[in-house]
Amino acid sequence: MIEATMHSRWCKVRRSSRRGGFSLVELLVVIAILGAIVGLLLPAVQRARESSRRIACGNQIKNMGLAVISYESGRKAYPPGWDARPLNASLPSGNGFAWSAYVLPYLEESAIFNQIDFNKPWNDAVGNAVIADRDVPIYKCPSGILTFPGQMDYGGIMGHSIVLSGHTDVIDNAWNSGILLAVNNGSIPAVRAASVSDGLSHTLIVAESVDRKSYTTEDQNIRWAWGANSFPQCEPFVNSYKATNIRSYHNGGAFGVFADGSVTFLNDSLDRDILAAICSRNGGETNASAVNTP
Repeated sequence: MIEATMHSRWCKVRRSSRRGGFSLVELLVVIAILGAIVGLLLPAVQRARESSRRIACGNQIKNMGLAVISYESGRKAYPPGWDARPLNASLPSGNGFAWSAYVLPYLEESAIFNQIDFNKPWNDAVGNAVIADRDVPIYKCPSGILTFPGQMDYGGIMGHSIVLSGHTDVIDNAWNSGILLAVNNGSIPAVRAASVSDGLSHTLIVAESVDRKSYTTEDQNIRWAWGANSFPQCEPFVNSYKATNIRSYHNGGAFGVFADGSVTFLNDSLDRDILAAICSRNGGETNASAVNTP
């Protein structure tokens, strides 16, 4: 009787211990459920991260716009997009510096600005080339993919070479119809705010152009010190991955800032005529106001 009772209790203990664990099938089911949950959450996490990067990018380009405006306010002219002003016999085509070098003091980057010798080429091997390789965080889009010395993910708008609706060719001087031009002090002087007849709120000064290489040397990255980071918009839409165009890795478009400091998100479905209108300062277009700000 005692042995039977002990045997019964032992069996119950064994059965109880077996029920306390997980079988292989149960473990696989749990892992599958966890995997499904992670799969559902991952896109939401990625969207949240991109939303954060997008906000940061918008703030950065806003500050760049304000820096260009402050420069114009102090100098009564916008900085050259590409400085081609003759300096001396050895530099008849200028130093080649970009607007983004001239506005550094307005972006709290005076330490870098003060090391630049503007009487020498932007890539002068003695000193400027080293400075041009310095990272300026505000010039790097958080959504950019490439990483390289002197990275520049934004460009000054020189104008456009878009063939408008009803035309068979680009209108005269459209290439130099923007604000940040390749200034040579001769045929192309620095632009003044008073000459932006289309309105400051309808004329782009800077826009995203992420991971862009030179249109003349396709293996050369665009750096913030080099005037090549200014460009005329070539394609009739945003987010073309050719060299000289407004483009980003944000879904649906790219950021730009107008000459009044207001930021806009340029949809990649933006009408070609409107895109051309906001890239020019004096085209007399009336459709530029159709661009929506975020």
